[in-house]
Amino acid sequence: MPKKRRPRKPVPAPSGPPKAIKKFAQQYRCSHCRSSVDGIVKDPFGIWHVMIGHDDTCPVLRGTLTDVHDAVRAGGVMGVITGPFGEGAE
Repeated sequence: MPKKRRPRKPVPAPSGPPKAIKKFAQQYRCSHCRSSVDGIVKDPFGIWHVMIGHDDTCPVLRGTLTDVHDAVRAGGVMGVITGPFGEGAE
């Protein structure tokens, strides 16, 4: 007679950003200002976003230059979207 299998327990979802996102946030440095990571958030679609706080005079914040090279240097580009975020962003 075959053994009865016990039902598997569900695996809990991770309770924070993946290691790659945390590492990216730790290593990101803007080459144009003294930026800081303002937070890591997950949107309703399940996509993680690293919020970078650039200085007011930073050309990346103003949209004059891109920070893709800084993102690559921080550990690769999983998906980089530059631009204003938060309230008032269009």
